Amino acid sequence: MKLSQNTKNNLLIMVVVLVPWTIFLNLLLLGGAYFLSLSGFVAATIYTFGLHTFAWQIQTWISVTLRDRFPHEQHNSVRLWFTVFLYMLITCLSIRLIYWLYDITNFLGCEFYTSNYRVAIVAGLVVNTFVTFLREGVERFEKWKIAITENEQLKKEYMQSQLLGLKSQINPHFLFNSLNTLSSLINEDEKEAEDFLNQMSKVYRYLLRNNEEELVTLQTELQFIESYFYLLKMRHGRGLELQVEVMPGDMGKLLPPLTLQMLIENTLNNNVVTKDEPIVTQIVSATGDWLEVRNNIHRKHDECGLTENIENITKKFWLLCQKEVAIVEGADERRIRIPLINETKMHLA
Repeated sequence: MKLSQNTKNNLLIMVVVLVPWTIFLNLLLLGGAYFLSLSGFVAATIYTFGLHTFAWQIQTWISVTLRDRFPHEQHNSVRLWFTVFLYMLITCLSIRLIYWLYDITNFLGCEFYTSNYRVAIVAGLVVNTFVTFLREGVERFEKWKIAITENEQLKKEYMQSQLLGLKSQINPHFLFNSLNTLSSLINEDEKEAEDFLNQMSKVYRYLLRNNEEELVTLQTELQFIESYFYLLKMRHGRGLELQVEVMPGDMGKLLPPLTLQMLIENTLNNNVVTKDEPIVTQIVSATGDWLEVRNNIHRKHDECGLTENIENITKKFWLLCQKEVAIVEGADERRIRIPLINETKMHLA
């Protein structure tokens, strides 16, 4: 059975607090008799420490339960003071139980005074208040350290994402193919060449403007994909199709820039594009805050699998919103479900 922990250092804090508290409480209730007999000293120490350890675990369970029930920052004060109250109640009961057992058994032949019991209760309440705020401080410090680590990791993921996105667009092959297509259009259809150049400028303008943005709206990303897919379509013709069915309410939701472009690029790298069997990519809204990117499969013999593009996207979404990208691939179709991020729910430290 795994014990509840509200901090990674819960066990260390417990030992540091309970060892001196055990000695102090027994010295207060038993006086000098506590040290006269080795057997009495061991029995009193084990009993008191064991009972308070059990009480500590109950308090920890309460802390974890309240933290899970009231996770938002605006509930911190209510949760903290409710925790203090319950901690004090448990401490009073445990001290009362120790005092009662010592008294009815005439432990070590000591006389037990009510005044000592009252002092023990007051001391216990003071210690409990201190421990409550100590735990809260340690927990917040641990969360802060985790947040710092996650932010650093997220920065690395963004840098890698920017590099991958730029590499996929501004590499010599893509630029050469685009310019070659433009050159052909200039000789064949000046109006279409002008449209192609306009869409090409939109693609590169998006890259230059958004390659350092952490998040963009789905509407912005889809506008970029429209221009990007136009360039691909001019090259592959009827070999490519794009279908977009996104709910209007999802357009303002957020995702990392170039996410959809990376998914489409991965599809092209892994499938044969022909006019007879076109690759159809569908971008559709899914239930809840999710977007699904689907494509049929005509695998290349030298397919490169999911590649680092998909791995980068998966890591990034986990850091941003603690949700996993779902990938389902069958014999004829692949579906990748990515979360859409509501700004108010975004998990950024």
